Amino acid sequence: MESQEIIGSINDIYERFAIPPWLQLHMLRAGAVSNIICDSLSRITVNARDVVASTLIHDLGNIIKSNLDTNAALMGSEAARLDYWKSVKAETIAKYGGDEHIATVEMAKSIGASPRVIRIIENIGVPKIEAVGASADFEQKICSYSDLRVGPFGILSLRQRFEDFRERYKGRAKTLTPERFEIVYGFAQQLENEVLNKTSLKQEQINDRSIEPYILKYKQKIKSI
Repeated sequence: MESQEIIGSINDIYERFAIPPWLQLHMLRAGAVSNIICDSLSRITVNARDVVASTLIHDLGNIIKSNLDTNAALMGSEAARLDYWKSVKAETIAKYGGDEHIATVEMAKSIGASPRVIRIIENIGVPKIEAVGASADFEQKICSYSDLRVGPFGILSLRQRFEDFRERYKGRAKTLTPERFEIVYGFAQQLENEVLNKTSLKQEQINDRSIEPYILKYKQKIKSI
């Protein structure tokens, strides 16, 4: 499946994998952030379709790691269907295993996403920030940065996003130590500077209002990126 087809069919893809609305919205927001960045580039040319397609499907398997019993605020009205979403989670794990990253890649492969999109998806995430920042792959940088700007309930600054990470993962094995937190945050800041310096954007211009037209476009299945 070509990237343009993924973008134009994103609602069908979400339906195919029974992606919960709150996860859909996270990916739609990430896609919109990457889209507005691509539209604002002034010093470099990228394949915007690959960038947007990658961010729109980068977390397809994330229901696997969702703690549905404590996610009522994020689930919204879907909390009333808790048993249904638990069954979707169980079915997803049964089919793809217990690692959400592996599941996402397998889902992407199953829809025929290109090797390029698969590669980008594989490298999105906080553990990969340092390596992404050191690479020469600007399309990857846009996708990784776009994901970093999307919090559970909307667009956040990098600092807000990292504080959200620290709070949500408090007491877990993945929790960043204070020292490591600041190191990784520093890499994220460098990534932000590198991406935005190639655009006409300031970080505050990427916000819930500015990305809304892009989200509406994806939902309406408009196929031009």
